[in-house]
Order: sequence, then C-alpha cells, then structure tokens
Amino acid sequence: QGGPEPQGREPGEHPFHEEYLPFLLARAGHHIAAGFNRQLQGHGLGMLSWRVLAALSSRDDWTVGELSAASLSKQPTISKLIDRLAGQGIVARRVDPADARRVLVSLTPKGHADIAPVLQDAAAFNLSLLTDYPPETLTGLKHLLRDIIARHPSA
Repeated sequence: QGGPEPQGREPGEHPFHEEYLPFLLARAGHHIAAGFNRQLQGHGLGMLSWRVLAALSSRDDWTVGELSAASLSKQPTISKLIDRLAGQGIVARRVDPADARRVLVSLTPKGHADIAPVLQDAAAFNLSLLTDYPPETLTGLKHLLRDIIARHPSA
C-alpha cells in the first residue's frame, strides 16, 4: 500500500483518506443527510429550515447567533429564514428583556404542531441508522463527537 506513514499519523489498514477523521465525518454526514433529506422534502422542508426548527423545538428564546451556530449557517442567512418563518406564523420574535439589542426566537404553537411529525420521522430515521449498533457503542460515539465539538469550536 505504498510508502511510509506520514509523520504523526496513526497507522491504519486503509489509505490515508479513509483514516482521516474530517474526511470520515464528512462522508458519514453526507450519506446520512442525503437519506434524511428525502424525508424532509416530503414535509416541504430543506435541511437549513429543519436544523433551525429542530433546534427551536428543544427550547424557547434562541438568539440568531445561537441558531446560526446550531444550524451551521451564517447569521444573515438565518435572519432571512427567520423572517420567512415568522411570516408563515411558525416562529415568533421578541426583544430580549435583558438586552434590548438582542432578538429572541421561539416556535409558535403552529410551529410546534408543524414540526411534530417531522420530529417523529427524524426519530424513526435516527433509530433506523442506529438499530444494529450496541447501546454502549452509540453512547461512546455521541460522547466522542460532543467532545470533539466542544474542544474544537468553529472559528
């Protein structure tokens, strides 16, 4: 399989691009997202809207910055999406009582009702991906991924 291992690389049985963690994460994410994207289209949602709505379903009063980070998108893009979702009655905005310069975003009752079936499909999709793995493997994987995210926040 070719010459010596690159300096500092952990040896593996596969070529470098199949051992390189960012490549593996990107490929896994791409494959999983493609499968779930088909379900989202059935609900009339794109991936970005899904990410924002899924985050909002977990709690109220998100800032645009928090939604931007959670959805892996830039703040101007999220602001435009929030404008559209607010126009559809799915989200509501209010001024942060602690800081009048900040806007807080939450789902409306309509938004909660609209996202509920999508959350059910997402949970079923998640279960279908993970059903063949032992619980301790999944717990370890999730712990590792959360730790990587915490240690290496995006710039």
